[in-house]
Amino acid sequence: LTLTVGEVETGQIVTSVKGAGYASARETFAEARYEDLAFGGEAFFRTPIGNATRDALRQAVVQAVEAIPFDIWRPVVAATPSDGTVVINGGYEQGIPLGAVYRVRKPAQPITDPITGDVLSWVAGGEIGHVRVVSVDQRVAVAEILDGEGFERGQALSPLSVIETDELHDDYDRSN
Repeated sequence: LTLTVGEVETGQIVTSVKGAGYASARETFAEARYEDLAFGGEAFFRTPIGNATRDALRQAVVQAVEAIPFDIWRPVVAATPSDGTVVINGGYEQGIPLGAVYRVRKPAQPITDPITGDVLSWVAGGEIGHVRVVSVDQRVAVAEILDGEGFERGQALSPLSVIETDELHDDYDRSN
């Protein structure tokens, strides 16, 4: 069997793994019934094919859990050279497009439950400025600083929509 895991928000396939189980029996018996056909119940899993199915499912789930990343990749500032650019921690492997404009923010702050310590949500950090991607490599991208200051490694990036990008360019044109 093949187990495919997808990201709910984007529909992107995270991983696809195969599991196999083997069945053997010393006796052969077949019976077909239409109305009383049971598949997946306890009786099914006591049969050789049911045991093989259970083994295949367990094998596939273990492989899927090992393949799923624990942390979801998010674009952040990886480096701040002194030439008016920032280096982003992703490139074309992560889908960073040439010309994309990003809002740069201070790192988000967690909101935790005061009793359990569980992270309940995150509050976005304050806005630092904006950058535009000018080159993309396999694993990194370089972006020019459009506005703002105080760019540092680890600051979060969020892509601007086309409308927000147009508004930013209009504001930039008016100020110059």
